Amino acid sequence: MSEPTPGSVSSQAASPPRPSELPVKPSVEFLRKLAKDRLRAIRSTRPAARLFETQLEVAHEHGFSSWRELAAHLNAGQRGNVCRENGRVKIEGVAPLAWSGSDCTYLAAMANVLRVIGPAHDYVWLFGDSGLAFRMRFWANDSGTASCPSSPIGEMPPWTDFTERSIGWKMHFEVRLKGTTDDPNDMSDQLDQVTASIDAGLPVLGYFIKWDVGIAYGYEGSKLLVRDFHVGINETLVDITECRGLFAFFEERVSVPSREDCARNAISEAVSRWSHAPDRRPGDGGEGAYYYYGADAYERWTSLLNRAGSLTPDLQKALLHVDYWTFISLHDARQKAALYLRSIADLFPESADLLRQAAGIYQQIGEMTGTVIHEGAIFPAFYQPDALNKWTPEVRQNEIALLNNVRRLDQQAITLLGRAS
Repeated sequence: MSEPTPGSVSSQAASPPRPSELPVKPSVEFLRKLAKDRLRAIRSTRPAARLFETQLEVAHEHGFSSWRELAAHLNAGQRGNVCRENGRVKIEGVAPLAWSGSDCTYLAAMANVLRVIGPAHDYVWLFGDSGLAFRMRFWANDSGTASCPSSPIGEMPPWTDFTERSIGWKMHFEVRLKGTTDDPNDMSDQLDQVTASIDAGLPVLGYFIKWDVGIAYGYEGSKLLVRDFHVGINETLVDITECRGLFAFFEERVSVPSREDCARNAISEAVSRWSHAPDRRPGDGGEGAYYYYGADAYERWTSLLNRAGSLTPDLQKALLHVDYWTFISLHDARQKAALYLRSIADLFPESADLLRQAAGIYQQIGEMTGTVIHEGAIFPAFYQPDALNKWTPEVRQNEIALLNNVRRLDQQAITLLGRAS
């Protein structure tokens, strides 16, 4: 798209510039903050003011007719190839998303985007650098009646911060979550920013079909063209009003740390997270509902399995979902932990043997859990019609025995990483 030159906006449309607020080379992040600051200021006298109004004002001050054109101009240094045809705008080369071998939807979507806009980071690399390959996390309430399938996800702080630190991009997240995945969030005020990013050749991560991360890589009016785990290879349009409450924007390129620094940070995070104090989940107002880590997470998980027989059918069904999803995510993570550690071992000659030993343990966990998933005798897939009937007390006790064994191996691996760090 052609880029307007300063002064191309008519004097009637543009607001007076405020040079004292603007740096010489402003970033999208700086300008968005400036627009939000102005919005807060004017709402004291005009409560109904909207963000797009102050964004338009900022765009005019830079000589652009819209926020979209301004963002596209600032992001023009690194982007995918944008094609336009019959009213549809699309970034070429964004691959479909599939569940097989990539159950962390945030990192899988991130890897697909980085193949287009660079610098390329594969799924294993991202899993390790973020620390998610080594993490065990489980959300449970103290009454022992509920857990949450958000336990294994990675698209929230601090893991988004860890990922951002290693990929060479400054990012901006817009998050508005309601209580159920069936309840969409009105993200229509973000349309200008989403389309501006796509115009600049920068896909946008987000929740589109469900609470799994996909990619918006095109648009047609208010409908976003998405890659999503729930649509396979199909090109799919989702209206922005139907999106599920999360957008993540690639704001600007920054320097990429050395592989040594990324790996060192990852190992440090792995070791410290194992014994990390419980965290309250954002939005949980009541007492006794936390994310637990490491051995405590395994303890909460197995305790719920022990109590499952006393729960109502609805609570059992919800726990079965968490049980299966957390288990297959654990399998995926530990497989990638083994690959990651082997890939970085030679970077640290004095610790290489310890890292390879830890990799061997994670590989053992990956093989053990993979066999279980393949056989299907325990951890039945919650989406199968007869899964709840298969989830008998005996099956749950076998799951507990396996999880206790995995916990023991996880502890051994973390101990080795602690010695290596």
